[in-house]
Amino acid sequence: MLPTYNPIQHVPPTPPMPTLTVTPKGVLYLHTSLREKLGLRDGMPINLVPPNPNIDDYYWHLDLRSTAKHRIVWYDNTRMRARGIQLPPGLVTQPLTLHLYTATPEHPGYYPMLAAHALAT
Repeated sequence: MLPTYNPIQHVPPTPPMPTLTVTPKGVLYLHTSLREKLGLRDGMPINLVPPNPNIDDYYWHLDLRSTAKHRIVWYDNTRMRARGIQLPPGLVTQPLTLHLYTATPEHPGYYPMLAAHALAT
Protein backbone atom coordinates (compact mmCIF):
# COMPACT_ATOMS: atom_id res chain seq x y z
CA MET A 1 0.00 0.00 0.00
CA LEU A 2 1.27 3.47 -0.90
CA PRO A 3 1.72 6.14 1.78
CA THR A 4 -0.78 8.98 1.97
CA TYR A 5 0.05 11.84 -0.40
CA ASN A 6 1.12 14.99 1.42
CA PRO A 7 1.48 17.98 -0.96
CA ILE A 8 3.67 19.85 1.52
CA GLN A 9 6.35 17.17 1.14
CA HIS A 10 6.36 17.55 -2.64
CA VAL A 11 7.60 21.06 -3.22
CA PRO A 12 8.80 21.47 -6.81
CA PRO A 13 12.52 22.12 -7.18
CA THR A 14 13.64 25.68 -7.69
CA PRO A 15 14.44 26.56 -11.30
CA PRO A 16 18.13 26.61 -12.19
CA MET A 17 19.87 29.91 -11.54
CA PRO A 18 21.10 31.72 -14.66
CA THR A 19 24.83 30.96 -14.66
CA LEU A 20 27.98 30.91 -16.71
CA THR A 21 31.35 29.27 -16.19
CA VAL A 22 34.66 31.01 -16.91
CA THR A 23 37.88 29.02 -17.31
CA PRO A 24 41.43 30.17 -16.48
CA LYS A 25 42.06 30.54 -20.24
CA GLY A 26 39.27 33.09 -20.60
CA VAL A 27 36.59 30.89 -22.16
CA LEU A 28 32.99 31.56 -21.09
CA TYR A 29 30.47 28.73 -21.20
CA LEU A 30 26.97 30.18 -21.15
CA HIS A 31 24.50 27.84 -19.45
CA THR A 32 21.05 27.34 -20.95
CA SER A 33 19.33 29.10 -18.04
CA LEU A 34 21.37 32.28 -18.65
CA ARG A 35 20.86 32.09 -22.41
CA GLU A 36 17.09 31.88 -21.94
CA LYS A 37 16.88 34.56 -19.22
CA LEU A 38 18.84 37.18 -21.20
CA GLY A 39 17.83 36.09 -24.72
CA LEU A 40 21.43 35.46 -25.80
CA ARG A 41 22.01 34.70 -29.50
CA ASP A 42 24.85 33.63 -31.73
CA GLY A 43 26.99 36.60 -32.79
CA MET A 44 25.97 38.91 -29.93
CA PRO A 45 28.74 41.08 -28.43
CA ILE A 46 29.94 39.91 -25.02
CA ASN A 47 32.68 40.49 -22.47
CA LEU A 48 33.27 39.56 -18.83
CA VAL A 49 34.61 42.31 -16.57
CA PRO A 50 36.28 41.14 -13.34
CA PRO A 51 35.61 42.80 -9.97
CA ASN A 52 37.50 45.98 -9.17
CA PRO A 53 38.02 46.32 -5.39
CA ASN A 54 39.83 49.66 -5.94
CA ILE A 55 36.45 51.27 -6.58
CA ASP A 56 34.48 49.06 -4.14
CA ASP A 57 33.01 46.98 -6.96
CA TYR A 58 33.08 43.34 -5.89
CA TYR A 59 30.80 42.00 -8.64
CA TRP A 60 31.81 40.48 -11.93
CA HIS A 61 29.90 42.05 -14.84
CA LEU A 62 28.60 40.42 -17.98
CA ASP A 63 28.89 43.09 -20.66
CA LEU A 64 26.39 42.63 -23.49
CA ARG A 65 26.60 46.19 -24.81
CA SER A 66 27.39 46.78 -28.47
CA THR A 67 30.93 47.92 -27.51
CA ALA A 68 31.86 44.52 -26.00
CA LYS A 69 35.00 43.08 -27.61
CA HIS A 70 34.02 39.43 -28.15
CA ARG A 71 31.18 37.49 -29.78
CA ILE A 72 29.00 34.63 -28.62
CA VAL A 73 29.39 31.51 -30.77
CA TRP A 74 27.85 28.05 -30.78
CA TYR A 75 30.16 25.35 -29.47
CA ASP A 76 29.63 21.71 -30.42
CA ASN A 77 26.14 22.65 -31.76
CA THR A 78 24.76 22.32 -28.23
CA ARG A 79 26.26 25.10 -26.10
CA MET A 80 27.16 28.74 -26.43
CA ARG A 81 30.52 30.16 -25.47
CA ALA A 82 32.84 33.12 -25.92
CA ARG A 83 36.63 32.93 -26.12
CA GLY A 84 39.53 35.32 -25.58
CA ILE A 85 38.22 37.04 -22.46
CA GLN A 86 41.13 38.92 -20.86
CA LEU A 87 41.53 38.16 -17.15
CA PRO A 88 44.23 39.39 -14.75
CA PRO A 89 46.86 36.65 -14.22
CA GLY A 90 46.00 34.34 -11.33
CA LEU A 91 42.46 35.68 -10.85
CA VAL A 92 40.83 32.46 -12.09
CA THR A 93 42.88 29.34 -11.39
CA GLN A 94 40.11 26.79 -11.91
CA PRO A 95 36.69 26.94 -13.61
CA LEU A 96 34.56 29.51 -11.82
CA THR A 97 30.75 29.54 -11.85
CA LEU A 98 29.04 32.94 -11.78
CA HIS A 99 25.34 33.55 -11.10
CA LEU A 100 23.28 36.37 -12.58
CA TYR A 101 22.68 38.78 -9.70
CA THR A 102 19.79 40.67 -11.30
CA ALA A 103 18.06 40.57 -14.68
CA THR A 104 17.38 44.33 -14.50
CA PRO A 105 20.81 45.94 -14.35
CA GLU A 106 21.53 49.50 -13.27
CA HIS A 107 23.14 50.13 -16.67
CA PRO A 108 21.46 48.51 -19.71
CA GLY A 109 23.41 45.51 -21.00
CA TYR A 110 25.85 45.47 -18.05
CA TYR A 111 24.74 42.63 -15.77
CA PRO A 112 26.25 42.07 -12.30
CA MET A 113 27.32 38.47 -11.64
CA LEU A 114 28.19 36.89 -8.30
CA ALA A 115 30.59 33.98 -7.80
CA ALA A 116 28.82 30.78 -6.75
CA HIS A 117 31.03 30.38 -3.67
CA ALA A 118 29.86 33.80 -2.43
CA LEU A 119 26.25 32.58 -2.42
CA ALA A 120 27.16 29.41 -0.52
CA THR A 121 28.20 31.33 2.59
